[in-house]
Amino acid sequence: MKKINPKKQTIKATCSCGDTFNITSTKKEDVHLDVCSNCHPAYTGIKKNLDSTGQVEKFKERMKKAQSSKSKTQKPNTKNSK
Repeated sequence: MKKINPKKQTIKATCSCGDTFNITSTKKEDVHLDVCSNCHPAYTGIKKNLDSTGQVEKFKERMKKAQSSKSKTQKPNTKNSK
């Protein structure tokens, strides 16, 4: 047999929340994770509120400003009607 597949071993995975667990991997060193099932919002149901406004809100605000400045600078219609 050729034995071309990498060997699997058990390594320790550490999350940023402090939780550690063992996983099977082809890597030789321990793995550090950003999120896991104990701290990810999809699993916990806790939603983080961000204070920053999104791109859509910023765009809507710019459009309101543009509409208000456009209405101020519009020239009145001075054509004679027949």
